[in-house]
Amino acid sequence: MNSAQLRGNSGIHGVWDTPSAGSMLGLFKAFSEDGPDFYELQIMEKDEEGLALKVKHFGADFEAWEDKADHVRFTFIGMEENAIHFEGISYYPLTADKLEAYLLLGSGENVREERITYQRR
Repeated sequence: MNSAQLRGNSGIHGVWDTPSAGSMLGLFKAFSEDGPDFYELQIMEKDEEGLALKVKHFGADFEAWEDKADHVRFTFIGMEENAIHFEGISYYPLTADKLEAYLLLGSGENVREERITYQRR
C-alpha cells in the first residue's frame, strides 16, 4: 500500500498488482478527514491502439464519473531509464520505496500539473 498527498485531500492510498494475463491492475483512493473523496480503478494493458493506462473514476458514493462504457485513456508515449510516460501522466521511481507521478489536470487554459509522491509502507 502506498500513501501520498494530493491537493485538497488529506491523503491517498494506492496499490498495483503484479503483472499477469497481459495487464496490471491498480486501485486508488483519495480521502479527507471526512472520509473518502473518490476512487479509481486503473488498468495498464495493450489494446488495439497500443499500451495504455485506463482509469475509471468513482465518487465517494461509488457512482461512476464516466459513462458506463467510458474511461479515461492515457496513451503510452515512451520510457526513459528512470521514467515511464503516458499522455497526461508520467511516473518517476526515486528509490525502491518511493515514486513520483506528475499528472496534468484540467483542460484548455486551465491545465495544471499535480505532483503525487507515493511512499511504500
